[in-house]
Amino acid sequence: MKIHPRKLLSLLLMWTLVVMIITAIVTQASQESETVIEVVYVEAEPETPELVEKPVSETTEPQKVSLGTFTLTAYCSCEQCCGEYADGYTFTGDKATEGVTIATYPDQIPMGTEVEIEGIGTRIAQDIGGSIYENRIDIFFGGENAHQRALEFGRQNREVFIYE
Repeated sequence: MKIHPRKLLSLLLMWTLVVMIITAIVTQASQESETVIEVVYVEAEPETPELVEKPVSETTEPQKVSLGTFTLTAYCSCEQCCGEYADGYTFTGDKATEGVTIATYPDQIPMGTEVEIEGIGTRIAQDIGGSIYENRIDIFFGGENAHQRALEFGRQNREVFIYE
């Protein structure tokens, strides 16, 4: 199949013009607001692209995902709860803090993961424990009467969530 040089030059110029127009539109759109330009080829005429503007959502909200029901227990930084690790610091090296620190099974909830515990609130996985394995969380209690309050917390079953 032979194409006349003038026709080839015309096609080349036309494609150059299309690319320049798309570049101008994308540049202008990115300066004005966040917009995605999608090039859609119409089946009947593959040489003719159709431009479709789609707004980008303002914020992508993290989705709350249930990890299931976990057995919760509690601990403090005393020697009775932590043995030789009773120095007040967590596995991650952070100072154990009531209202923040929980001990988790790292293969299930990695260190540093923020979780929401039904009826308790948001906590951060900062510690591990010898009795903590799948579907178990140990909640840290600190301050005055921490050991007694941890014992009074007992064993509870609660739903646990993460945000993805």
